[in-house]
Parts: sequence; structure tokens; C-alpha cells
Amino acid sequence: MLAFCVLIHAALGAGLIFARNLPQAERSRGISAVAIVGALSGLILFLIRGSRDSWGTFSVLEGRAAAAAAAIFCAWLLVAAADDAKTRWDIAALVAAGSTALVAFALTEWTAPAILFWICSSAALAVAARSDGETASSLVFIGVSDACVIGALVGWSLMEETWRMPDALDGWPLYLAVAGLILRAGVVPRLGVWELARGSTVALLPLAIGGAFALLPSLSGGDEVWVALALLTAGMLAALWCAIRSPQVVLTASWVVATMLALVFIQPDALGKAASAAALAATAALLWPWTGGRAGPERGLLLSVVPLTVGFGPIVGAAGVAFDRSSGAETVLAAAPWTALAALLPAALAVGVTMGAAMARRVEPETYRPVAVLATWAITGVALLLGLTGGPELGFELRGELWLYILAAMAAAAAARFAPKQPVRGDLVSSGPTLGVMTLPPSITQVAGKVGQGLIAAALLASLWFTYVGLKAGFL
Repeated sequence: MLAFCVLIHAALGAGLIFARNLPQAERSRGISAVAIVGALSGLILFLIRGSRDSWGTFSVLEGRAAAAAAAIFCAWLLVAAADDAKTRWDIAALVAAGSTALVAFALTEWTAPAILFWICSSAALAVAARSDGETASSLVFIGVSDACVIGALVGWSLMEETWRMPDALDGWPLYLAVAGLILRAGVVPRLGVWELARGSTVALLPLAIGGAFALLPSLSGGDEVWVALALLTAGMLAALWCAIRSPQVVLTASWVVATMLALVFIQPDALGKAASAAALAATAALLWPWTGGRAGPERGLLLSVVPLTVGFGPIVGAAGVAFDRSSGAETVLAAAPWTALAALLPAALAVGVTMGAAMARRVEPETYRPVAVLATWAITGVALLLGLTGGPELGFELRGELWLYILAAMAAAAAARFAPKQPVRGDLVSSGPTLGVMTLPPSITQVAGKVGQGLIAAALLASLWFTYVGLKAGFL
């Protein structure tokens, strides 16, 4: 089954290339069918994440497999939702290539192959960015991220004289890799990879997010509280802007990505659920412009990370870790960051609930794509199902409160369905959400695009050199 999960996306990509000359209607149906198969393969990978299966140099690593599976599932859903009878086969093929690279990166324990697959996923993102003339900062962010991540992994391997992926980094490799991870995940709003949110290239964004989460276990041992504080603060600021001012698609997505990354930096066991929450909620936000006045409550539920959703469990686990580390610290200075984090987590949850409630109450024009609405409903169902699954400090155990939550959810759904509804006033209908992506001046765009491509090429050369050194030393 592991071999199927690794190879299926390459096969789907090859099929898309061969079908590129079909008539438009047939090609559109074919892309939709491929997207369904790709999404199902992501679910299969998630289901086998605890199997400890292996194939060649690949082995199922539970947290990383979950991160890759959730990202792939969401990417193919976005391919299907972007179908407007003019679906671009090349973007779907790039999703297939990026999914193959992401699975291979997440499931390999050897540094040299891992950085090669990382570069392959970056190439898919860069080619998609090149298809839009206004994605210059995304190329720079991808290039700088590659330089930081590959520089950190290569430097660590040479210093430690090991060819296996690290369990945790420290010193300058850690800071360098964290910078690359932040740029790759989209923590910086309005710039970078979020530029791909324009048009059908949006389908590549979950792969960028999933790649960052799949990298995280090689960087953090759970002690990077200052990094967690910075990420949590960045996420709260984005959510506050959307709650107080007009909501923006990329800000709502970056809030949940930054928050979930912060939680994994102090609670590594939360990787699977945190990565799933980030990918699912960000995808729900990215689907927003295509859902119009539909799926508002579902989208608000996901982005508020309240109980029953998959994002609530990691918050509970991280809060427990923060309280334990704060109370167990030997000095006030050592306890300070953990105390601050424990205090910020409830505030972050409150900000998320406020933003999600504001989004759920919005009344927007009834212009939507049915596939996008169905995709949002599917994402919500998966998020609720994962939120109910057990796990140490990550969700609900199979005790009485589980059934209490289920009954409460059923009662709330029934009340929402059958409650009297007031007619909607035409003057209260809100316009659709703004994307929130910054457009750079043409002069900067040209230079930035070339700089980004140069950095990606330099990272590729460094990875090839490291592979040559490894082969020469006989790491295989």
C-alpha cells in the first residue's frame, strides 16, 4: 500500500500530460476524475499512517505521513473546485508532481534524498508561480526557504557526519531552518507563497503548508518556546485584523497555519492533528471566494478551531505542556516564556472564535461553484471526524464526555436547521471577501523573479553536490 501512495500521483500526472490535447469538456471531466482519485489516495495515506510499513528507502512516519496526507487531500480538492470548464491541465499536473515529491520527502529518513525531493516540490511551486507574472515575491520566498533549509540540513549532516535526517537541530542550523520553514508555510501574510492564491495555482498552496509541517520533526525537540510565542503572536494579529476590520482570505488562512505551527514547536506529538487542522482550515479559507453565500458556518467553525474540530486537540495538548513546563521551571526567568504562552493560548482561542463567528454571520451574494461548496462540506466533515478521534492529549478519549459532545453537536445542527429564519435584507448583504494579496510594482517584480529563480537553482546545485558527496562516502 505504501508503494501505491508514493507512485499514484506520478501516474496521475503522466495521465494528465497524455490527456492534455483532449477536447475541453472531456479534459475537464478527466481532471475532475483525477482529482477525486488523488484526494482518495491522500485519505489512504492518512489511514495507514500508523502501520510502520516500509518500501525501499521509504517508511511510514506517523506525524509526517499525516501532514503529507492532509496536504495532498486538500490540494486535489482545490484542483476539483477550480474547475470552471477551463481547467488548466498543467496546474493539475504540477499538483501531481508536488504531491509525489511531498510524500517522498515526508517518508524518507535519509538527508540526501530528502533534500532532493524538497527541491522537486519547490520546483512545482516555482513553475506554478512563473505562470503568473505577479508572483515575484513567491519565487523569492521559495528560493530563500530552500537556501535556508538545505543549508541547515547539509551543514548539520557534515558537522555530525551522519546521512540520516536529524531528530532535532540546535545552534545556527536550527535558526536557519526555522526561517526557511516560516517562509515556506506562509506565516508572512499577503506575500510569498500566498501569491499563488490567485486563480487555479491556489491548488499548490496546501502542498507548501504540508511540506513545512513534514519538515518540522527534523528541527524541533519541543523546547523552542520563543519560536512558538512569535508564531502564536503573528497568528493572533492576523485573526484580530480579520475580526475587527474586513476579513481577507490569506489572513484567515495564515492565522491557523501560524497557530498550529506554534503548537507543534512545544508539543511534537501534536504534529498529525495540527498539520491536518492547518491544511483543512486554510483550504476552507482559500475556497471562500468560490462559495459565495454558502458554507459560511462551516468555514467559520473550521477557522475558529473550537471543540469538535481537529484544531482544538493540539491547543489543549499545548496548553497542558505550557502549564507543566511553567510550574516545573527552576527559575522565574525560565518559567516566563512558558507562562506567557499558557496565557496566550486561551486568548488565541478567543480571537479565533470571534473571527469565526463574524465570518459565519456574513451574508454574501449567492454566486458560487457547487464543487467548491461540496469541497468545503467534505473538509468540515473530515475535520470533525479527526477531532473526535482519540490520542494522548490530542483529542477526546472514549469516555462519557465524547457522547456528550456528539449529542451537543447533533442538537446544535438540528437547532440551526429548524430554527425560524428572518428574511435577508438586501442592504445588509456583504460583498465577497478580498483576497488580501499584495501586488508589487513591475520594477520589483522583474528583479525579484530573477533573484528567486537564482536562489532555487543554487539550492538545487547544493543538493546535487551533497548527494554526490554522500554517494562517494557510500551512505547507501
